[in-house]
Amino acid sequence: MKTRLVATLAVAALTSGCARLSMAETGFLADYSLLEPAPERTVAFVPDEVILYRAPGPRIVDSLLIEPVEIRPAEDAKIELSDDDRERLVNAFGNYLERNLGKSYPIVEEAGEHTAVVRAAITDVDPSSVLWNIVGIIVAVPVDMGGISGEVEIHHARTGDPLVMMKACRAGTPFLAVECFQRWGHAYHGMMKWSRELVDVLDELQP
Repeated sequence: MKTRLVATLAVAALTSGCARLSMAETGFLADYSLLEPAPERTVAFVPDEVILYRAPGPRIVDSLLIEPVEIRPAEDAKIELSDDDRERLVNAFGNYLERNLGKSYPIVEEAGEHTAVVRAAITDVDPSSVLWNIVGIIVAVPVDMGGISGEVEIHHARTGDPLVMMKACRAGTPFLAVECFQRWGHAYHGMMKWSRELVDVLDELQP
């Protein structure tokens, strides 16, 4: 009986993934038809889905203007957030974008000739259930780890042409144990991962 329970909890933890979060189109991005699967942006053992558009390069980007992060729930999204949680999540995403993109590109408040504008939205989010994960870890593995889905667009400030568009889902995993015991742990980890990936994609566009 105990072996069966352990197996059941392990399967539940590893398959809950992005299926629990909405990846529906919200209208936030300019053209969803340009997006293509980007398996190179996923991570082993992490329930992760990324679809991406890169403009044909090379494209010069010498600075970034980051707009405030939005919450743009899809029709079937599970988002139910207090005002404090909304503020906490959008501020966290904005900070990750500024911190990681700012390591490679100056962040500006006024657009120049080669400035790109960064827009980001949280489209669904699911908190970890810390109590259930404590119970789960006693038997086998955390069982309710949460996650986040979102959309990001980077376009040329002068022309409006999209340079990068990304739609992504990042679900919780027991392989990131610390995040399982924080209410928004896996959501924060997803934001951090996406902001780092955007640096890589932008770098690939440079001449």
